[in-house]
Amino acid sequence: MDQKRCSKCGELKALSEFHKKRASRDGVQTRCKLCLVAASKQERQEHPERVAARQKRWREAHSEKEAARKKQYREANHERLLASEKQYRDTHGEQETARQRRYYAENPEKCAARHKRWVQAHSEQNAAYQREYREANREEAVAYTKRWREKNPEQCAATQHRRRARKAAATIEKFNIMEVWEYWGWLCAYCGSTENLTIDHIVALADGGSHSLDNLTVACMSCNCSKGAKPLIEWLSWKTRLQRQLGQC
Repeated sequence: MDQKRCSKCGELKALSEFHKKRASRDGVQTRCKLCLVAASKQERQEHPERVAARQKRWREAHSEKEAARKKQYREANHERLLASEKQYRDTHGEQETARQRRYYAENPEKCAARHKRWVQAHSEQNAAYQREYREANREEAVAYTKRWREKNPEQCAATQHRRRARKAAATIEKFNIMEVWEYWGWLCAYCGSTENLTIDHIVALADGGSHSLDNLTVACMSCNCSKGAKPLIEWLSWKTRLQRQLGQC
């Protein structure tokens, strides 16, 4: 038998028009492919929540299989997917941008973790892309860097501190530089000033100090320059004697 009558539409069709089913006598479904598609579409329209819940359960139960299938599909249809995404962005650019902004605002930690994983997995590719972009848009890149430095002076200073620590072969720990500022209350630890504040290594890098939270403090420019690479106890003793002598004068 090369043909079968569909139990739904009643038409006599070739066996190739039916999905396979091992449990049946003839090895195919009782309803043809077109009828199954129509029934599936109707169910999605009438019971979308039930269909979504069923699909979610299946994905959770077959997560590895689903991930492998998606990966294989992306590799086999890479150019077509890129063209489709570009066409969608051109047609729904503003709508897609608004959706992405809402998602980033609602899931900042998830987005940051995903971005970090992507950067780690594509570090060389990302570095090459940034180099090419800076070379092709030099003026724009310089202006952007200047604006960023003006808005983030603390992070720029932190970058310079890490650079100095690497040059001095000092121990470098990972931390957020804002923790230092908040711990010392945005005040100079030596004189209490709130103006021209900088970050100071308590034990200088030249004397073997580490670039870590335990060895960093907030100091005004005057105290930082005066202390320099001197040992803290020696500098404090000198500062006390100087203040006493100035007071006697």
